[in-house]
Amino acid sequence: MPSDHSIASDLRPALLKLHNLSVAYGSELAVQSINLTLHQGEILGLIGPNGAGKSTLLKAILGLVPCHEGRIEWLSSLRKTQVAYVPQRLEIDLNIPFTVAEFLSLNTAQNRWWFPQTKADTRICQQLQRVDALHLSNKALGHLSGGEFQRVCIAYALLQSPRLLLLDEPATGIDHTGALLLEALLRKLRDEEGLGIVMISHDLHLVGDLCDRVCCLNRQLCSVGTPDEIMQEHFLSEIYGRQRLLLSARHLDLRKPLPSSNPKSVT
Repeated sequence: MPSDHSIASDLRPALLKLHNLSVAYGSELAVQSINLTLHQGEILGLIGPNGAGKSTLLKAILGLVPCHEGRIEWLSSLRKTQVAYVPQRLEIDLNIPFTVAEFLSLNTAQNRWWFPQTKADTRICQQLQRVDALHLSNKALGHLSGGEFQRVCIAYALLQSPRLLLLDEPATGIDHTGALLLEALLRKLRDEEGLGIVMISHDLHLVGDLCDRVCCLNRQLCSVGTPDEIMQEHFLSEIYGRQRLLLSARHLDLRKPLPSSNPKSVT
C-alpha cells in the first residue's frame, strides 16, 4: 500500500533546494531546468527511463559533476558532509579477503588505514545494528547475498552520520525477502531518525509502497506529487511508452530510454 507517512512535505524542514538546475555532458544536456526541494523525514522516489538523468541529478547534488546552469541551495544547516550516497554498483573486488567490519572500517577516521583484527569498533557495530546486519560483521564480503551487501553499503554510508541519504537503484539484484528488509530499513530511517532519502528505482511497486513523493524525470522534470497522483497509467504511459507499461506485472521492465528525450509535461 502507499506510504501512510502523513506529514505534508511543506511542513517538513527543507534540506536543500535545486534552482533551475541543468547538467551537461559536452554539448548535450543530461538534465535541464530542475526545480525541486528535498525535505527532512521524507522519502522521495525518482523514476523515469534509462537516460533520463536520474543518476546525473544525484551526482550533481554530491558535487561529482558540475552544474551547467542553476544552483543548489543548502538549507537547515545541512553540510555537504551530511549527504551520503550509495551507488547502484560499488566497484569493489569481492574476492579481496575483507570482512564486513574491515570494509566498514575504511569509512571511520580512526581506522582509515588499519583494519581491526578481532572485532568491529563501537561505531561500526552501531551502524550494522541499525541495518539489522550485526550478525554479518565477521562474514567475508564475497559471501554476502545481494540484499546483505546492500544493507552493508547503507551501513557504510550511515557512518557519515548523514541527514540526507541518496540511493541509486538500491533494490537491484535483491530477492523478495531482501527487498522487504530494505523497505523496512528505509521506513525506519525516515520515521525513527528523520533522514531525508532520495531513491532512484525502476520498481514502481516499491516506489508506490514506500515513497512520500514521486518525481518523474526524463531530462526535464515531468511532474512531482504523491504516489497516488503520479502512479497513474495514463501518465506513466506518456513517460515510458504504453507498450512498456505492464502494471499488472510484479517486475516491471521500464529501463529502456524513450525515442524522444522531451516528454510532454503532466501536472
